[in-house]
Amino acid sequence: MAKDAKRVYPHAVSLMETVRTYGQTLDLVENNKGIEWLVAEYRNESQRMISKGMNIRWDYFVNQYDTSRYVPSADGRDNRHIQFVREFASVVSVLQDKTNNVIDLYKDILRAVEDLATCSYTPEAFSELLGKIQAAIDRLNLEGYANLDYWVAELDKRIEGILLQRLTHIIQAWCSEFDRTDDGDTRRDVAPLRDITNKRRGDKRIKEEKFMEGHMTLKPIVHEIRIQNQVIFLDPPIEYARATWIKQLHDWLGVVCRLRRIQSSRYEIGLQMQGSSAVETTYTSLLTKFADNSTLERPFALIETKVQYLKDYVGKWLQFQSLWDLEAEYVFNRLGDSLANWQQLLTEIKKARSTFDTSDTQKSFGVCVIDYEQVQARVNAKYDAWQRDILSRFGVKLGNAMKEMHASILKARNDLEHHSIEGLVGGGGRRF
Repeated sequence: MAKDAKRVYPHAVSLMETVRTYGQTLDLVENNKGIEWLVAEYRNESQRMISKGMNIRWDYFVNQYDTSRYVPSADGRDNRHIQFVREFASVVSVLQDKTNNVIDLYKDILRAVEDLATCSYTPEAFSELLGKIQAAIDRLNLEGYANLDYWVAELDKRIEGILLQRLTHIIQAWCSEFDRTDDGDTRRDVAPLRDITNKRRGDKRIKEEKFMEGHMTLKPIVHEIRIQNQVIFLDPPIEYARATWIKQLHDWLGVVCRLRRIQSSRYEIGLQMQGSSAVETTYTSLLTKFADNSTLERPFALIETKVQYLKDYVGKWLQFQSLWDLEAEYVFNRLGDSLANWQQLLTEIKKARSTFDTSDTQKSFGVCVIDYEQVQARVNAKYDAWQRDILSRFGVKLGNAMKEMHASILKARNDLEHHSIEGLVGGGGRRF
């Protein structure tokens, strides 16, 4: 009996150790949520071995072990139990190794994913972190982990959520910077992002947000109102400002949208890769996933509003083109002899002088500056000439009107006096 126990003992100890290792490995999988899909195949293989072992008659282990020493022709039937113990130990060992390996890689991946929420808003910073994640995925792929496509798809959804937060914040920062009315205006507070990282990263988050806001600068575009060959025009045109602002917005959004998506099988070349589109290989589709549609609509609405402000202001300057285009006689004929029309025109002329009759040489709209120095003096001179002409003609009109009024009053007075005298004379005759 003692000899039998001595023969079986090593295999029994090995089996117990394997079971203990299996239990510890399952605890590791349970404590590291997110890796269960990757080790599912190895776990299933271990469970199949356990099911196989449950069907073996272990009470015959000693007898079969003894028989194997004296009956060499047992055709493997004699070492069935020993073979199972070894196979089970091998399968569990693979499960343990694969689990420990994937845990280390998964921790590296999680750190990189968390850093996506706090890194500098630059393509280099994002690409470096995604490169680390992709390198870890490539190792998982080369080492043959199962369910990698599904696992990477779930990881990509998590990355999408973080990048969507970054896009939302950068749009808010861009709108705040763009919506300033002038260079001295205080920037509006940008709504802070919800902290999606651990509290230990709070200080780092604040630091990175400050870095991002500090680098969110939109260089003002300078437009010049010019006059050439007696034609007033804006150089460059307002459409250039719109195109520039949209390009600037696209560049900031492109920092995230142009990043390459993580892939589960980057090294595998197949027909499915040939049919992949740009949306599938980059994060451009994030622009369609904002919870609030106004998030993406607002910057374009601000651009159009700013363009309209510019059109309204520049339009006032372009109206002065009529100073060169109109003929004086045409204006005077339109006004006619109505002094009310002449007075209204003079009042409007006085009000319109506020546009150019100033010591400033430019008008700031925050992200756009209108420079009118080149045209200001010439418009002023032409305006003065027109004003002198109109005042002179108005003076003549007013003088003629006064003469006519004086003559009319004098005639009315004479008529009144004549009628009064005739009345007195007629009344006196009847009295005598």
